[in-house]
Amino acid sequence: MYTGNLIRSTHLTGTSTDIGLIIGQIVRGNKANSWKCIVLISLALSFWFGGFIGFFATQEFETYSLVFNTVLFFIIGVGCILYLKEANDISLVQAITGNWQWDKVFEAFQMEDGTEVTEEFLVNLFDKIDADGSGEIDDEELFDALTKVGLSNISMDQVQKMVRIADIDGDGQISKEEWMELIQKQKKKQFKRNR
Repeated sequence: MYTGNLIRSTHLTGTSTDIGLIIGQIVRGNKANSWKCIVLISLALSFWFGGFIGFFATQEFETYSLVFNTVLFFIIGVGCILYLKEANDISLVQAITGNWQWDKVFEAFQMEDGTEVTEEFLVNLFDKIDADGSGEIDDEELFDALTKVGLSNISMDQVQKMVRIADIDGDGQISKEEWMELIQKQKKKQFKRNR
């Protein structure tokens, strides 16, 4: 921070700027962000090291040097999917498609009421979430409902993705019929898990 303005640009120039700002803070006695400086310096060194290696790799292997990057990023992608699967106890398909968030949402509403989630409870829940009584739930209404039940770490972007998953007709909102369809899908998932 410099005179109340955040100084930030993109890519390595942004990283270099941040390193300079944090070093300035450390010199002035504020060591709260010292750990960030270590991370940023590691990123900058990795960038330069990767560029150095990439130069010689393209000299030696030409376009085949890109195969290494492809394999590396594929392994990282598979690792992220497997981590999501294990950390959230979801299926492989859910981890790949990212549509597992509704499971967490229904669990959160269950915690609010304290009883087992029944179909009747979920149908009535639609009316509670539909604050303006329009017969449809938009992303803001869903976001407000989720933060009220304690899902404060969920972002508006995640909520918008969840609405897109449930929104069959593509109008940007969840109708009562679409909500019922979502409930049926949840029941099938629950049945498969309990088998």
